[in-house]
Amino acid sequence: MGKKQKRSKRRQQRRRKEQKRRQDRRAVATFDIGDSVRVKAGVRCPDYDSLSIAGWQGRTFEIQEDERTVGICWDSVTLDELPEYFIKDCEAEGLSWAEMYLDVDDIEPAPPRDDEQEVDRVQGKLHRKYRWIDGDEEGERIFAVIAGVGEDDELDAWLEHLSRSLVFPFDAKVEYQGRSTLMQGERVRVLGLSEADEIHGVLVDVVRGEESLIFPLCDLTVMDTKSPNYLPSLIAGSWCDLAAWWWPISSSSSSWPPASWC
Repeated sequence: MGKKQKRSKRRQQRRRKEQKRRQDRRAVATFDIGDSVRVKAGVRCPDYDSLSIAGWQGRTFEIQEDERTVGICWDSVTLDELPEYFIKDCEAEGLSWAEMYLDVDDIEPAPPRDDEQEVDRVQGKLHRKYRWIDGDEEGERIFAVIAGVGEDDELDAWLEHLSRSLVFPFDAKVEYQGRSTLMQGERVRVLGLSEADEIHGVLVDVVRGEESLIFPLCDLTVMDTKSPNYLPSLIAGSWCDLAAWWWPISSSSSSWPPASWC
């Protein structure tokens, strides 16, 4: 090949590259931050080849011109229809199920189906539902108890689950004293479930000698690690801790702690 032919070939390659760059810029420039977009037919999830995301819809929150990718935050309709296994896998692997980055050629403009307030509401609902899933068995067990119930019904779900799972009476050790007269390390006998509230979680009836008391289950440890009560109480305690059932900061309430704690 002569010099002129080589120069001509290089010029053609540069022109093709420049044309490709201009096309890419025009494609990316089609979208602005906050635009409503829909995934085109035939597109699959970048991280799950078996999952079709055709028709998923959301709003753009980032545009990467150099990489020709667009960040999309899914709208409330798409969020409500996300497969459960997809959300659980994302939670376990530390990935976001609420957003995704896609090639600009994989999306197209679409009319919005909701507003950002509705997106926030559905995101919050799903975060609360799947916040226990972190890839370990404990999180899966917690999720199994409260799956399908609203946040306001979690306490009732635990009471029902523990009423079926625990065998009373059993011996336990105090792990955290709180405001009770019981001391850390002290042993008590657990007689049954008492009640539940949004401050202390599940409460149980216990006896110390001849004295009857009420105490949070999450602050007790079953003495016999081989007992059928050990794992259910341990999981319930983990749920209680993670759900932030904290002792009240103020002692101004006249109804708490109960007289049976004093």
